[in-house]
Amino acid sequence: MSATGTVLRRLVPQGLALPGAGYPVVESLPAVFAGRQANRGFESLAITPDGRTLYAALQSPLAQPDAKTGKTSRAVRVLAVDTATARPTAEYVYPLEDVTGFDPGAEGDQSEIKISALAWYGPDQLLVDERTDDVTKLYLVRLSGATNILDSELDDPAHRPSLEQAGPGGVVALAKSLLVDVTAAVPDAPTKIEGIAVRDPSTVALANDNDFGMRNGPDAFDAAGHQ
Repeated sequence: MSATGTVLRRLVPQGLALPGAGYPVVESLPAVFAGRQANRGFESLAITPDGRTLYAALQSPLAQPDAKTGKTSRAVRVLAVDTATARPTAEYVYPLEDVTGFDPGAEGDQSEIKISALAWYGPDQLLVDERTDDVTKLYLVRLSGATNILDSELDDPAHRPSLEQAGPGGVVALAKSLLVDVTAAVPDAPTKIEGIAVRDPSTVALANDNDFGMRNGPDAFDAAGHQ
């Protein structure tokens, strides 16, 4: 998208034609990405300092081969895309936490865990916002050492078992480590943290999603500036 809000091109999974879109459509993403869960597509983007590589994470596992699998899987796909060619250069697996220990209030519903933001943290590292509605934790992941599954059989929508069914298996997932448990460290932090930005190695800015539910007028915030 341009600085004036014009769509310059849209990247879609192979085989997904959008006739009459009114802007360039590039079928550059693996075909399997057409199996995203409803409203659980790419919600997280991060770009390298040189602007050459864009990282995009799905919000949730693919519904591959069915919706039940998507809601119970813990394997989320992350793409690296060359910004000059609009073509993926790598695809990795991010392992979601087990919701039982992550957020007991979710009552075991694994689909409540999502990835809602990425940020470039430094050479070979991404910062990941993994959350439920009530609990947010930030994890550092290292790109090196993880298996690049791009163009493998796991990108074939017909392959069984799918990545989402079998889990990483022989695939080396992205190595992750907890940077900060936001909910524990900031007890009065808003819920649904869906935006992060790295200011410097010791400072991270966070933003919540109002989800169309923010109050308006003089009662929108309390004396401390909290919603």
